[in-house]
Amino acid sequence: MSEEHQCSGEVYVKGSGKYGGIVKYRQCTRSGRYEYEGKYYCGVHHPGMDHARQAKRAKERQDAREGEARVRNLNAAASDMLAALEAVEWVYNNSKGRVFCLKCLHMKSEGHASSCPIGNALKKARGES
Repeated sequence: MSEEHQCSGEVYVKGSGKYGGIVKYRQCTRSGRYEYEGKYYCGVHHPGMDHARQAKRAKERQDAREGEARVRNLNAAASDMLAALEAVEWVYNNSKGRVFCLKCLHMKSEGHASSCPIGNALKKARGES
């Protein structure tokens, strides 16, 4: 672009006085690089760029809502998952009459191994670690 154009956007200028004064607008002083419907705009005031920013913010809000929904669902299912994990924590072997963990193979009387994922998960859920 060989010619210099001024942005056609307007900028809010805070007034002075007891109640903030009169709301004033002045023309933006940035150079207008982007043409839109015969007028030139800077990157801040370009109407097309405003739509892109709004779409990006809407996507961020949607992602946040989906993340919050996942957390709510996990919290709602936490007690059920804890009960299911406790149900399979120890297994009884009829041939030897022993109760042991399927993952670390420690006896119930010994407790879980320090590296056992079932034992570690149950400790975290119970607030013991």
